[in-house]
Amino acid sequence: MPEDIESLQKLAEQGDAEAQCKLGTCYSKGEGVAKNYEKAVAWFSKSAEQGYADGQFNLGIHYYGGTGVAQDKEKAMEWLGKAATQGHANAQEWVTGECKYQEEAFLQDIEAWKNSCSWERADFWRSMAERGNISAQYSLGKCYYNKNGDAQDYEKAIEWYTKAAEQGNADAQFDLAVCYSKGQVVAQDYEKAIMWFKKAADKGDVSAQYNLAKCYYDGVGVAQDAQKALYWWKKVDAQTKLTDCYYTEQGIARNYEKAVALYRASAERGDATALTDLGVCYRYGIGIAQDCAKAVELFKKAAEQGNARAQYHLGEC
Repeated sequence: MPEDIESLQKLAEQGDAEAQCKLGTCYSKGEGVAKNYEKAVAWFSKSAEQGYADGQFNLGIHYYGGTGVAQDKEKAMEWLGKAATQGHANAQEWVTGECKYQEEAFLQDIEAWKNSCSWERADFWRSMAERGNISAQYSLGKCYYNKNGDAQDYEKAIEWYTKAAEQGNADAQFDLAVCYSKGQVVAQDYEKAIMWFKKAADKGDVSAQYNLAKCYYDGVGVAQDAQKALYWWKKVDAQTKLTDCYYTEQGIARNYEKAVALYRASAERGDATALTDLGVCYRYGIGIAQDCAKAVELFKKAAEQGNARAQYHLGEC
């Protein structure tokens, strides 16, 4: 490969991907030519579009930093991912977390993508997942689970969820627990559901904590245990269910006033069940002065959300 700019330019113009990338580097660093990031990006783009890994990597870096092109982290990760899939060591370093700052940025991008997976990135996720990247394993599972048609593959979704869950990914642990709990994709298995809910709950996953509490409260998959249910509901401050404990004296001393306060806190957030329960308190004067007009107001709000119990009370008032 010639080092003089004139010869490099000729090769690049003839479509040589390596020359295009080298010329882009010259413009990016100001080596042999005046520094010009826009021209650097133009040559990196030509090289990258031909599948040249160095070109893809450099183009990704420029998109990531917004150098010579409008900053676009999604495009940056797309090009870095393509380079990484080809085994480009520096690109892999960016996306696997050997450099802490880059890993954090990568994870942030995964957070933005994982619930609206782009199937075009599946090869990228698969490459990273096979190298043991936990977030990529979860994202690949999400892709297989969420896609429609031929691309959807529940067995592969469970396979990748499980790999990520076994490495400690709380999102994967929760999704896996839901699958086992509801018998979605896999045979219903409450024992496995509880196990994965517990692992995710221990990591602070709020949804897992709530579901684990509900399992203990209802005795689903485990022996009914109001104290354990209360423990997990307190973790997430699940106001409505904690109130049930105060109201029915399960696990803690009955306290209607506290029940009303907690019902109100949840009702103010628009929770239909709490609105109904608070309406019952007002209707019968439980823990608060009786106020039928207020009860009707609350029942109406809950009934509008389709709450059957509220609709029943409204018909009775």
